[in-house]
Amino acid sequence: MHTLTSHLLISQCRRPPFAGFFPNPHLTNEFSPNPFLRDNSAAFDEAGKDHVDQPRRFDHVGDVVHEKKLRKRISNRASAWRLRLRKKMQIEELQMQVDQLQGANNKLSEKLVSLLESNHQILQVQENAQLKEKVSSLQVVVTDLLSPLGNV
Repeated sequence: MHTLTSHLLISQCRRPPFAGFFPNPHLTNEFSPNPFLRDNSAAFDEAGKDHVDQPRRFDHVGDVVHEKKLRKRISNRASAWRLRLRKKMQIEELQMQVDQLQGANNKLSEKLVSLLESNHQILQVQENAQLKEKVSSLQVVVTDLLSPLGNV
């Protein structure tokens, strides 16, 4: 049942806590480092003339590379976060197993002590019975030895 709980927690937590920190440039164009995804209305303010000059295209390549690196970094952080979460849940599950096994071990140790005590008592009873038999047989022998003397 615990593994089901851990899988549910992982599936609920597929989205890392910082997922909303970096806006998706394809949904909100104003935050994108990519100039072609931003609202560039200021660049086209003079009679429809394009004020974006030629070197800006090279900046675009750098922006795309930077954006890819940023996305990769975010993806790696999310993967690392999920890995840490899985590892934490596995450790918690293993700790629960350790606790259960220690409890079972304690119960078995107590039962062993109880059985050893019972065995000791049984051995004492058996030894006591053997000693009583010896005493009674010796009494018979002594009685037999003393009986001829008593007849005299």
